[in-house]
Amino acid sequence: MRRVAPQTTAAAVAGVLAIACGGSHLIRTSPRMAEPADCRLRIDVNRAGVAELALLPQIGPTRAEAIVAERAAHGGAFRSLEDLGAIRGIGPVALRTIGEHVVFGAAEVGP
Repeated sequence: MRRVAPQTTAAAVAGVLAIACGGSHLIRTSPRMAEPADCRLRIDVNRAGVAELALLPQIGPTRAEAIVAERAAHGGAFRSLEDLGAIRGIGPVALRTIGEHVVFGAAEVGP
C-alpha cells in the first residue's frame, strides 16, 4: 500500500473544506449564492489523525503529533478542552482558539 505524506492529506482536506464551505471563488457561479449557515471546521480529537489535527488553528504538525501520541499512550479518549491543555505546548490561547473547532467523540476501539 502506498503511503501518503501528512502534508498531502492536510492539503486535500483543506481543499475539500474550502470547496464545501464556498471558500473558492472558482466554485461559485453566482454572487447571490447563499453562504452555508454553519461551515466551521470541526474535528473529532479522539478519531482524527495528525494531518487532520494539524489543520486546527494554533496546532500544526508538531502539536498534532503530540495529541495523537498522548491519546495512544494513555489508551483513552480526551473528554474536554482541559484534557488537551495537559499536553506540552497547548496552552490557554490555543485552547480558546480551537474550542469551536473540536468535538470529543468516543475513542476508536481497535480490532
